[in-house]
Amino acid sequence: MSQQIAVLAEKVVAITHESGRNGGDILEDIASTEGDQTMIAVISELDIMSVAKILREFDATIPSIAAWLMEPEAIRNMLDVEPSYWENELQKGAFNAQDSVKSMLSQIFLTQIDDEERELAILSAIVESETGILYLSLPFIGLDFAAIDHDEEATSGSDEELLLKIKLLDISVYKAILSTCERGDYEKIEAILKSQANNLRVGEISDDTDDMFEPL
Repeated sequence: MSQQIAVLAEKVVAITHESGRNGGDILEDIASTEGDQTMIAVISELDIMSVAKILREFDATIPSIAAWLMEPEAIRNMLDVEPSYWENELQKGAFNAQDSVKSMLSQIFLTQIDDEERELAILSAIVESETGILYLSLPFIGLDFAAIDHDEEATSGSDEELLLKIKLLDISVYKAILSTCERGDYEKIEAILKSQANNLRVGEISDDTDDMFEPL
């Protein structure tokens, strides 16, 4: 790692500590002035919690450049720890984990044009995570799947648009999401995601996912 990258990464972390949006803006500035490769190198030196804080401040309407350029495995690792932010947000009120996940996934899968190969690589990386399918399923629990018109173009920004994009990328993941939503309990899945994220945050991995579903 060069001295330049180290200095830039330290600057981004310090700014992100105060504001995830400002941290994302600094990454945009780095990409604009120093080039995408420098920005990617800076991201690789950031702790994963800082990366998660940055991307949480953006969405599909104003995506972060980091969501477009990060390696698929880095995005997976970021999503693994992102739920550790939920508890603090819940305490503030006016927060819904389901909407937060939808916003994050929409930013990743609905803002890149003509790059299905990259999107599929990201989706495949997410699924490799122990809780990847749970994370992907959370936005769709309670959705009326029978009412989805698979032949019509979905409304921009809708749950249906995101779900059908996942189906287009990998129908096996789509089917796994449907199965999880049919059998899974929202509160238990949310709790598992938060617990796993907190464990990963402190360097531990929970092996207990046996209670993610209601008894059949």
